[in-house]
Amino acid sequence: MILAPMMPEQIPDGHPVRRYADYHRACAQEDGVLRRQDFDPIDLPRIIPWMLILEQTGDDGRIEFLYRLAGTGCREIFGIDYTGKILGEDLPPDAAAERRREIIEVLDEKQPRYTRTQIPIEGREFITILRGVFPVSRKSGPDCVHIIIAPEKIRLAK
Repeated sequence: MILAPMMPEQIPDGHPVRRYADYHRACAQEDGVLRRQDFDPIDLPRIIPWMLILEQTGDDGRIEFLYRLAGTGCREIFGIDYTGKILGEDLPPDAAAERRREIIEVLDEKQPRYTRTQIPIEGREFITILRGVFPVSRKSGPDCVHIIIAPEKIRLAK
């Protein structure tokens, strides 16, 4: 499944990715990274169901990403609760590698990425989603991402 790049202005108004992009842009530091202490989920009650939080972890020189949160909307889309899993579990290897590369690039470049894709899980390929991957810092530098995913047609009420 290919992650087709999008520009942020291509994301429709009201879509969870667009709403979070506006929030991230408003709250991020000058370097483009949102500090964990500046993130307040109470500000985003309608977006949290569409959120995945992945934290950088790993040892032996290999960077891994642990799912700390998989919102209820994400669990419905995937048919799986990724909370507590490592990126790559329950994903085809090529899709996991593509997403891992994307996350590393977002953290290195300190810039969000926006894509359109189909769900890479057998039996769910018919679901087209819009995605945003945003750099976040828990400590001294970007080491976490907030990923917002939602079906292409979803719009949130104001």
